[in-house]
Order: sequence, then C-alpha cells, then structure tokens
Amino acid sequence: MNFNTRPAQDALLDSTSVAWDTAARWWAVLGGQRALLLQVAHPQVAAAVSEHSNWEARSLQRLVATLRAMLRLSFGSASAASDQAEALGRVHGSIVGRTGDGVGYDADDPDAQAWVLATLIDSLWEVERRFVGRLSETDRNRSVTETRMLARSFNIDLDRFPADATEFRAWFSARAEALQPDDRSRASARSILDPPLRWVPGPAKRFGAVLACDLLPPTVREALELPAARPGEVAKILAWQRRGRRVIPRLPQTLTLNPLVPWSLRE
Repeated sequence: MNFNTRPAQDALLDSTSVAWDTAARWWAVLGGQRALLLQVAHPQVAAAVSEHSNWEARSLQRLVATLRAMLRLSFGSASAASDQAEALGRVHGSIVGRTGDGVGYDADDPDAQAWVLATLIDSLWEVERRFVGRLSETDRNRSVTETRMLARSFNIDLDRFPADATEFRAWFSARAEALQPDDRSRASARSILDPPLRWVPGPAKRFGAVLACDLLPPTVREALELPAARPGEVAKILAWQRRGRRVIPRLPQTLTLNPLVPWSLRE
C-alpha cells in the first residue's frame, strides 16, 4: 500500500493550488470545530446529523471523515475521487427527514450541500488569516475557483454559488446572519465543543473550545448561545496567533503537511 504526500497526477487540484497550500496543512484543522459549529447552526443539517449518526459520541470522527473525504476529492486520483463521490452519494441518499419544527431535510439538498462546503472554506480562510497571514486577495479568488471545481462533486448549483472572493464573503455573511439555530443545533454545538476524548487534557480541550467560539461570527455564536472568550482567554489566543504568524510561514512544507493527507491519499 502506497502513502502519497503529494496530489495524484490526475487529481482535481495539484500542488500549485491554493487548496494544497492551505487545506492540506495541519494548521487548517484549527478551524475544524468552527466549521462543524457553523454547519449545525443550520437546523436541517443539525437534524440530519443528529438523527442519522452517533453525533454526540463521534463528533471528532465525523470531522476526520469529512476532512479525509475532502482531501480525497481534491487531491486523490481520479478513480479514488470518483469512489469517494459515489460513497458520499450512497450515504447522503438515505439521509432524509424533518426538523423539530417540521421542516423537511435531505442531505442531497443543493442548499445544504453548498452551506457545508462553504463552512469549510470560510473556516480555512479565517484560520489562515489569523495564524498564518500569507493569502492575498488573488489567492482567495483562486480558492473560490477551486471550490467551484470541487462543488461539481456535489449537487450544487454553480449559478448560485459565488464566483470570486468578494462575492463569497458577502454571500457567506448574509447566510450566516440569516441562520436560525434551534434547540437541536445548540445541543449539537455543546457536543462539538466537549467531545468525549479522555486522552485530551482538560486545558487543551478547553482552549480548543474557546478558540472555536472566538473564530465564529459573533451573530452565530450568540444564536448558538455560546459564551464569548474572557479577557485572559482572548490574550492567550492573540499570543498564539502572533506565534503562528511568526513561525508557520517559515516552516518547510514537509513540516506543515496534514498527517491526514498520506492516509487519505493512500492507494
């Protein structure tokens, strides 16, 4: 079995892509909890994951599975990406139901698919902005173009998906402002911030939860009824951001590669 540390030759995105310089880096995982919180703030998404998965006990596993799927779709071989897309289609095809308010949901719904994909991109941008600080506006425009290429693997109407970074920011902000999380959204959010991981020290878990809440748009954090970071916690986050912006850009790419990449791209 071969483990690859570079995109496959026939991958959707290659090593010159913005996605390879961002989504394939270990620091991108810092936005994982934020992305999950944004996803469950959408009541239909919260209902789907709550009713069709062991969400409360396996939120970390869900995050890892999502990241591996995105890595395979983006950087895996054409056959691996096709297999991954088919596997997602089979899983999504069985996820249908209604929220507590009686609103129907379907995992193949283009609107929900677009929102989930957008949360991953926006979280990646926010973490990069705070902890690395190298992306230019041109890079973000390229990132949106790459995301639109990836969106073809899902049931997403590209005519309604942003075409550049300016459009993406406005579209995402409007969507985030319009979210109306329900009780199930808030329960899922609490599970995301306190996963049952006995091997993670309490202070580390607490800092991860504080960081995830701090990275959220304030309106979403308030709608999910999550606390704002206290002054001492804000100071700690800012200190880590300064360290990251000073150190991460100087590291060779071999030391920033996400360990999930070789595992996800194995043949």
